Amino acid sequence: MSADNSFPPLLRLILRTFCHVEWYEVHELAAIAKSPDVDFDVAQFKRELMQAMESPRISVEEIHKLTSEEFETEDEARQWLKSVYDKVFGTPRRTK
Repeated sequence: MSADNSFPPLLRLILRTFCHVEWYEVHELAAIAKSPDVDFDVAQFKRELMQAMESPRISVEEIHKLTSEEFETEDEARQWLKSVYDKVFGTPRRTK
């Protein structure tokens, strides 16, 4: 994802809501994602997060705008996205 492409709306909402540095609630997100009463499409969120992690370009600036996390490189941002995925869904399966 290049700097001029934004993350999909659901991914943006979840990163802003649960992954901001001032109120990092990824364990709560994991519990909600497993709940039968979840009020968002968990499969869609999982797909969007996986696509972001696997994208050849990650917008470090957009992640910063959404979460206030600071990364020096796209690889650092990718590793952070993977850590969010791991905490919410477990270790990702390879799609290739």
